[in-house]
Amino acid sequence: MDIYKLISLLICILCLSTPAQAIQISSLAEIANEQGEAVFTVKNTELDRVFLNVVMYKLSVKNGKIEKTEYTRENLQQWKINVYPARTIIEPGFEKDFRVTLVAQPNQQRKEDELYQLAFIPTPYFKDGDDHANHAVQMAVGFASLFIVPGQDIQPKIKADYDGKSVQLINIGPNAARAEINFCTDRMPSTNRRDCRRNVYILSGRELTIPKPDSVPSDSHRAKVEVKSLRGSHSQILHLETKPT
Repeated sequence: MDIYKLISLLICILCLSTPAQAIQISSLAEIANEQGEAVFTVKNTELDRVFLNVVMYKLSVKNGKIEKTEYTRENLQQWKINVYPARTIIEPGFEKDFRVTLVAQPNQQRKEDELYQLAFIPTPYFKDGDDHANHAVQMAVGFASLFIVPGQDIQPKIKADYDGKSVQLINIGPNAARAEINFCTDRMPSTNRRDCRRNVYILSGRELTIPKPDSVPSDSHRAKVEVKSLRGSHSQILHLETKPT
């Protein structure tokens, strides 16, 4: 699973985080393994214990927009995933694993991806008599991570364009894909090569705009996009070029 842990990825859904992080999470996106499972590890970086609650959503893309259906007690029969633990207490400096599993058999044939969002939401937890209990209410910050169950491992179908300022990607295929956008030029020193690449997941039917990094010269007119299916068996390479002004 390490190959899929792209911590710097730009995923297609909004994260709940802000710069003042109350927790740290191992990955913002995970792909289900052959057993239909994935693990997210959450660390408490606060000085107080936190109570962590996990909220699950089923995602679908319609007309290029993401629609979310929250899993609640009212629609329990519709649940296709479970997470354990769903709520827990994490002591300061400690971490805990959260295992996501499919309700259905993992070997079930799927033509299209199944997409889920897990919102890890912490709140301060104080025992009775704790000196902190009388302090003002503290706002804790959480994360929304993506759990992807891959469908058929088929050739990615990405359309791309480059206007010199950003690369525009459109996924016209039926399944999600991983893409690396390479803005690097031969003139850039090797120490800057990491800063001129961007890794993203792009869901089926979605459009993404990836700005050119500030480290790339303004007169650079080329970009390369390498796309791979989620399991890496199929790839697509696009060489983009914009006309100099």
